[in-house]
Amino acid sequence: VMNHKTRATGNLERRIRDAESNLFAAVGAEVEEFFLDLARTGLRVRVLSHGRGPAVVLLHGVSESAAIWAPLFPELRDYRLLAVDLPGHGLSDPVTFRRGQVREHARALIEDILDALRLDQVPVIGHSLGGMFALWHVATGSRRISEVIAIGEPAVALPGVRVRMPLSLLTVRGLGAAVLRSPSPRRVYRRLLAQGQGSAEVAAAPESLIEALRLSARRPENAGTVASLMYAIDR
Repeated sequence: VMNHKTRATGNLERRIRDAESNLFAAVGAEVEEFFLDLARTGLRVRVLSHGRGPAVVLLHGVSESAAIWAPLFPELRDYRLLAVDLPGHGLSDPVTFRRGQVREHARALIEDILDALRLDQVPVIGHSLGGMFALWHVATGSRRISEVIAIGEPAVALPGVRVRMPLSLLTVRGLGAAVLRSPSPRRVYRRLLAQGQGSAEVAAAPESLIEALRLSARRPENAGTVASLMYAIDR
């Protein structure tokens, strides 16, 4: 018998997919969804694929999902864009981050993803957290990432970068997950998102994208992952 928690989870995932379908229709993109089973980390992550041509891997920022790249899909249709839901984001498996282990997790995760995609070498476009993971991987001396295009400050990968409001609330143990899981009207979520992404960027985003991100952030397992990550990388 399906319990209440399972029904609620299934309903939320259906709403996320519905919002994404509306988003893909709005930007005129035909998107393929598939999942990767990762050997090293034991995680299952989702990939949104668009276009034909040379492969490019896209890694989103914290508390986002692969859907955030959808407006870019039609602009780069001559490439095979592979947008990954990082663990605990979108519809990927959750993970608990621990202090002192995030960098090693990022290395193993990217190796896992490239192995599962059967890519020996590929350029990566990363936003914030995604840029940080990609830069950390390159810093190991690996040549599997041929180029990194980092959009925005690559999280806390660079000296002097600090976590600012409202994201700084998420670094407080116990508070972060509660903040993320709490119901937030679309207007409130849009305002919070604008503080992290920029007002002009959020104003230009399709409403269906804002809704997909808002719903994804509310998945309990996603909220736990993001809260553990923010606590782990603080200081």
